[in-house]
Amino acid sequence: MSVPTVYIVNLAGHNYTDAEKFGKLTYLTEGNVDTSRFDRTIYLLSKKLRNSQPTDYILPSGKIVLNIMVAMIMHNLHGVVRCLIFNGTTYRTLTIDTHNLDYIIKTLREMPDADSDDAEKL
Repeated sequence: MSVPTVYIVNLAGHNYTDAEKFGKLTYLTEGNVDTSRFDRTIYLLSKKLRNSQPTDYILPSGKIVLNIMVAMIMHNLHGVVRCLIFNGTTYRTLTIDTHNLDYIIKTLREMPDADSDDAEKL
């Protein structure tokens, strides 16, 4: 079995060496990224992720919109998004797959009070 890749969304001066225990580190972008050309950004990220595997991780960093794009691409490619989340001292993994996401959405749509203010509970 090959070593997973950890796709770091944006290199912006942070030390990511502790993430190496999860796989080979690869940076997708660096510094300030112009996301105003949405289609071009999606194309360039897709090109860099085209050989990714379902066992690879993304490590969110940088602009939120870049992280959304990368997660969307990985989900479209593999039906799963595996993230490394840094909590200030260590990394934890988070996996979202199509089955889980479909179940959550279906359950929420079937709830009678789908507009309740659950955001306060997060």
